Amino acid sequence: MEENNKKKFIIGSVILLSIILVLILVAFLSKDKLPFFQEEETPVKEELPILIENTVPEVVDPEEVVVQDPDEVYFKKLSAMFVERFESRSLYNENVHIDDAITLATPKFAIWIESQRTEEKSGGEGITTRVLSTKITERNEEKVSVDVQTQQEILKDGAKEIVYKNGTVVLQNISGEWKVSGWFWKTE
Repeated sequence: MEENNKKKFIIGSVILLSIILVLILVAFLSKDKLPFFQEEETPVKEELPILIENTVPEVVDPEEVVVQDPDEVYFKKLSAMFVERFESRSLYNENVHIDDAITLATPKFAIWIESQRTEEKSGGEGITTRVLSTKITERNEEKVSVDVQTQQEILKDGAKEIVYKNGTVVLQNISGEWKVSGWFWKTE
């Protein structure tokens, strides 16, 4: 009985494989006749370049071109980077914002930043801070003050609140490297 079942299984398998092979063979031989194998040819239009002779490029008025001082750009970007890193946090990020901010700070200010570490709590809380604008208000060889306008998205217990705040970042030149030496929110 068992021998008979084995023979039926083998014969059934051979027939099934034969049918599959025939179908595959027919599909490949009649490839161009079956609609799903046919590739549509898209005509390519060759456009010739338009040659315009005797044209003069438009000259931009030098007064319209704004040339930014690379140092000012650096001061603004450093300030924005510090504020966005230090003031954005989640209770689940294990104070990564503190570690990020310390790398941008003077050693003395880094001590204060270190004291701002918080304990992790339960609940969905977090703050995302975006710097909207920056303006240099004071600049000399040793110190630069940059005012920042920010938007904070505060998430607490599932509710989202948008707050706009202004602050000032103070940069200090330490041996040719600019570091953050102060940060405070303006009270208005």
